[in-house]
Amino acid sequence: HTHYYARDHDQATKAWLEYRDAEQAWVDAQPTNREARVELSYAYNSLGTARFERSDFKGAEDFFRRSIDLKRQAVMTADKQDAGIRADLADSLSWLGTTYLQGGYNKAAESIFGEVLAVLEEVRAIAPRDNVWAYREAVARRWRAEALHKLHRSADALRDVEAATATLKAMRAQDPSNAQWWINLLQSEITALDVRWKSLGAAARVSELSALKERIGEYAKARPNSNLRLVELWGRWSGLMARALVAQGEPAAAYKVLEEEARSESESVNTSADLRAVITFVETRRMLVSLAQVHSSVLGKVDVRSKCQEIDDISRKIPAAIGAHPQITQAWIDAQSCLGQGDREDVKEAAQWLLRERSMDAPS
Repeated sequence: HTHYYARDHDQATKAWLEYRDAEQAWVDAQPTNREARVELSYAYNSLGTARFERSDFKGAEDFFRRSIDLKRQAVMTADKQDAGIRADLADSLSWLGTTYLQGGYNKAAESIFGEVLAVLEEVRAIAPRDNVWAYREAVARRWRAEALHKLHRSADALRDVEAATATLKAMRAQDPSNAQWWINLLQSEITALDVRWKSLGAAARVSELSALKERIGEYAKARPNSNLRLVELWGRWSGLMARALVAQGEPAAAYKVLEEEARSESESVNTSADLRAVITFVETRRMLVSLAQVHSSVLGKVDVRSKCQEIDDISRKIPAAIGAHPQITQAWIDAQSCLGQGDREDVKEAAQWLLRERSMDAPS
């Protein structure tokens, strides 16, 4: 885990493969030993997280499913009051759902998060006052809301994200210093705003985003070292604020918001291959390029090429993401066209992959 948190996924994978092999030997020696199977499931789940961070979503799916199968077996033989193994099963299912969501397989993600919530309902029946399950349920509801929103099921998405927000607000009231609860509350609030976007007027959007900016700022002040989590959060906020300002007829103000965000991101993302940070980086620059092209008469001459080059450079921090992660792949393809490289064979292959995968509900 030390290697994983240091973003050294090669060394983390090496250590976890050794762990997997040791636990597999234990299972082979004692096939009916429940503890051995649970330990093996932890090894597979850890290997899945390393694949996930590399955007190897097919590999991650395989490892997570192995972990899930072992945990399901453990649940079948567990005591009916064993909340721990059920919560562990929900955790691996949640990782699988997140994998599908990042890969753009929203129907599969929505289905898996439904399974997560069903398992957590069992946990809640066993431990009704346990904040561990409450937190996991809130996060699962937020992720399912993301999938539902992308499937254009706004009413269902809003129901989930509002439930997540209410839970996290209540939990934070109990422990205001808990950083995990705090930042997930902010993520839920920004997701809720995105889901409600069409029902709000332009002025209301700007007003709510301004209030949210203050709350994010409070978190940033209290937790100055949670850099990568803040990159993602500020990136989402900046993108929404830019949309709101454009809708109000203020493209120059929108461009300024995104430019400030891009400068802030550069310090963090250029030294990191964190998947979520890279997504944020390329999306901010993609929006800047789009604004510059659409509103050139207002913004004047903008060095679009340099921003396209930045997208190309940062995308290559996680080379496996090109042809695996739809958002990064689309931004990279657009950047190649901007740089006059759109006719290259690798760009054409990436475009074909994107077209094929967008028609599917789960990885091929």
